[in-house]
Amino acid sequence: MLVGCSAKIDEYNLVSKSGFDYIELAGKVIAILNDDDFEKLKNTIKNGSLPCLALNAYCDSDIVIAGPKFDIKKAQKYASKLAARADLLGVKVVNIGSPKSRILPLDFDRDLAGEQIEQFYSVTADEFAKYGIIVTVEALGYCYCNFINQIDEALAIVKKINKSNLMFVLDYYNMQQSNEENADITPTLPYLAHVHTSDDAGSPQLRSFFRKNRYSVHETHLRKLKELGYNNTISIEVDVPFNVDDAKSSLELIKRAWL
Repeated sequence: MLVGCSAKIDEYNLVSKSGFDYIELAGKVIAILNDDDFEKLKNTIKNGSLPCLALNAYCDSDIVIAGPKFDIKKAQKYASKLAARADLLGVKVVNIGSPKSRILPLDFDRDLAGEQIEQFYSVTADEFAKYGIIVTVEALGYCYCNFINQIDEALAIVKKINKSNLMFVLDYYNMQQSNEENADITPTLPYLAHVHTSDDAGSPQLRSFFRKNRYSVHETHLRKLKELGYNNTISIEVDVPFNVDDAKSSLELIKRAWL
């Protein structure tokens, strides 16, 4: 089991200093880097002690996963570019939540949205499959968007599309926001490729390292995950500025839970 942390590119050394096994970078940032800046990032990771095994924050709202401005050709072109760059960085799993890309108008046809999101994940998975990279479907909290908020909804997409590199990412923070924090995660195990976890510093837009008053909650979740046989990557997903002391404390909790 490897533990990583999401962070900004310029926080690379702080993540490394904190003892993590890898860094998880934002796909939407990597996609828009100019060639020179991407080359610098590639060299930083190549010459550094910390690999980039995962991506989060897949895209900005101009790439629509489902909704009125859905454009499958635009989504495929974006996936093609990011997949090529992810491969050069050594990425193994790309996690797609991107809530602003799947906020539906209240009167939008849900059946059509379902068709669109299946097209999106199918095409995107195909582009990343060219490099052997896994793509994951994520259920997002109700605080972020109004489409695919429950674990079973995300799993249904994975099962229906049925591609070998399309899997599921379990996010404990999103589970909490969707009133599923204590849900049975056993059905996810055959499809589970990655795990996200975090707390917040006052709002869902400020996900943070673990708060001390929730240490026992996180330890319970992590021990259960281990008991069920999960042994892939776990990332702490944060929006707040990187804090080495908080990062180390959260990392220690995860390792302790895995003993």
